[in-house]
Amino acid sequence: MKRQPPICLRARRAQKGAVAVETALSLVILLFVATAGLNFGDAMVVRSRLTHGVGHAARVCALGTRGGQLLGGLNACVEQQARAVMDTMAGRCNGLAVNSNIEQIATDGGAINIVQVEARCPYNGGVWGGMVDRYVNRPLILSARTSMPLGPVGP
Repeated sequence: MKRQPPICLRARRAQKGAVAVETALSLVILLFVATAGLNFGDAMVVRSRLTHGVGHAARVCALGTRGGQLLGGLNACVEQQARAVMDTMAGRCNGLAVNSNIEQIATDGGAINIVQVEARCPYNGGVWGGMVDRYVNRPLILSARTSMPLGPVGP
């Protein structure tokens, strides 16, 4: 006659399957959270580079103007400078749009010209873009804006 194993061993064997299922479910959730964190971190790096690029473009192009005029056009200068600073990060935007204009602002001492630069980047997620596009119906729009004084409006 075959002897039955003790009850505690039978209970332990039954739990082995439950532990495997719990581990599998936990790993899926952990992988999803880790991937979301990497995607968010990458988006913040792109936004930081976009903000730096817009500020740099405003400074360089504002210093290159004479009386509000820029050889080759302000928009061309701003776009070129912003893309140069963004470097490879510009490839993570689906159609990086950089716009600029010169505006006059009245002050107590007269009027002053300022360059306003704005950029919009529909973020495509880089390495993780395919996974984000699968679950999100609209793109994440990263934007940056800055202003730089050109100086007083002259006669």
